[in-house]
Amino acid sequence: MNKRRGDRPNALLFTALGVVAATAQVSRLLASNQLGRSSLFVDDAYYYFEIARNIARGNGSTWDGLHTTNGYHPLWMVMLLPVVFVVRDRVNVLVTVKAVAGLLWIVAMRSVARIANILNAPTAMWIGALPIVLYSTLFARSTPFAGVETGLLIPISLTIITVLLQPEHPKTIRNLGWLGAAATLTRLDALTTVLTLSVVVGLHSPTPLRFRERITRTLRVGAPAVVSVISVAVINRIWTGELLTVSSRAKALGGGTSSHYALRQYFTQPGSLPIFVGIGSVTLLVTLVALYVTHAKVGAAQTSPTSRHLARVLGVLWLAEFSSTIVFDSQSSWPQWPWYFYNSFIILLLAPGLVLSRLWPSAWSLNFDRAGGKVQPRATALLLFAAATIGIGMGWATAPRSNGTENFYTQSAKGAAALDATLPRDAVIAMGDRAGAFGYFVNRPVVQLEGIVNSHEFLDAVERGESNQFLQRAGVTYYAKSAHLEDRYPLENDGGPEPEAKQCGWRFEPFFGESDKLRFAVCKDDIVYTATSANGEQLTVWRLTQPVTRFAMPPRSSGL
Repeated sequence: MNKRRGDRPNALLFTALGVVAATAQVSRLLASNQLGRSSLFVDDAYYYFEIARNIARGNGSTWDGLHTTNGYHPLWMVMLLPVVFVVRDRVNVLVTVKAVAGLLWIVAMRSVARIANILNAPTAMWIGALPIVLYSTLFARSTPFAGVETGLLIPISLTIITVLLQPEHPKTIRNLGWLGAAATLTRLDALTTVLTLSVVVGLHSPTPLRFRERITRTLRVGAPAVVSVISVAVINRIWTGELLTVSSRAKALGGGTSSHYALRQYFTQPGSLPIFVGIGSVTLLVTLVALYVTHAKVGAAQTSPTSRHLARVLGVLWLAEFSSTIVFDSQSSWPQWPWYFYNSFIILLLAPGLVLSRLWPSAWSLNFDRAGGKVQPRATALLLFAAATIGIGMGWATAPRSNGTENFYTQSAKGAAALDATLPRDAVIAMGDRAGAFGYFVNRPVVQLEGIVNSHEFLDAVERGESNQFLQRAGVTYYAKSAHLEDRYPLENDGGPEPEAKQCGWRFEPFFGESDKLRFAVCKDDIVYTATSANGEQLTVWRLTQPVTRFAMPPRSSGL
């Protein structure tokens, strides 16, 4: 694409938005104390970090140092490996990953700038992106900076959209195929989105095509992604004896129920975004508005074909995410996490600006310099310096100085430090939900009881009712539970530190899902560490003295 007047200054202004968020996130982490830093990533990110550290140290693909796992998306793990090969200190790894996420976010904003220039509506797109940019700046665990694979998938997805909106050239189809493969390797369930977009490429052609030619275009775009997924499955089969990753298999235990929790969650329950309904409802509304204003006769200005094409692409993204949610809902009784909804993030980043560009057609340029769209180096430096200064100030002002009672992240980091000083060096801890941050900071093996970063052998033992034997072979001697008091099953009230609790009781794992549970018998006398925060978060560690049994538990009547 030939650069038009104002393209460079417009790209600079979008880059400045990326710099604000990136510097805010990194400076927030640097300004936080040791405990506060633990709360700046989502819990699942720590699984990636520790597995990558084990690979770098020559221990193989393992979370706990005891069992081989393939419970992760491959391309994000590949990106983390150079970080952990160079940076060995746990805290410095966190800083470096935050910086990498910041660079990826700047790349993403540059792609938004290209989309804005293609639409010839940079002002509208810049203003429309501000809410998501503000969210990404102020929320430490926002989707681009959560430490998980979606931070890489966002810029890849935006690059795909950029290619889709530009005039085709001989390499367009090939480039889309490679980008689709990269997106799929970043998150395997992105295959649904890539295949759906490949159909769009087949239907949308700048020149008339025969049916066979359209099918060929579709296959050329979608085939690399399909080959990528098949390759991962073949490698998994050779490596572990199973086609699926262990995380997919673990979440499928107890699946196929009629509760449809994931669908209800998608439309009704807020995620990490500051909204009051489900992300699916919000993005459906925004997408429908974008489709309406770009296809209906609204105002006097004529809608460009590119604007209509972008609106249709956003509609396809929503349908792909909805389809993925249906598939997940049919196969699993687990909830979905905010970073699963990467298409929603793209929609909320682009759709508001698209609507503004239609309703406010005069907002076409936001040129930094009127003299032919040129940007003076001094002006560029001043703008980026100002953006970085704003970001650093925002990050420094919002950095958590924690004492270990604010949330389960800081509670886990504080508990890990205490247990390092008291547990025997050969202690092995079993833990279910929230094992990520705890396991990353404690210097003892933590066997993950949900199975998502454990091994297929563990899931085989769960299905055969031989979990106790598996844990014994792993040398598990302690059991940790982190949960909000209100989220516990009624049967989990005894055996804990509360004065009114009975001497002994049970705890059940995994916390999520409607499969049969592992039942841990616990007693007050076996507690080696406990901490309860003012908001009801409790972390307790027991010495494991009784066999682990299997328990067929009905679903929670109050939901997960």
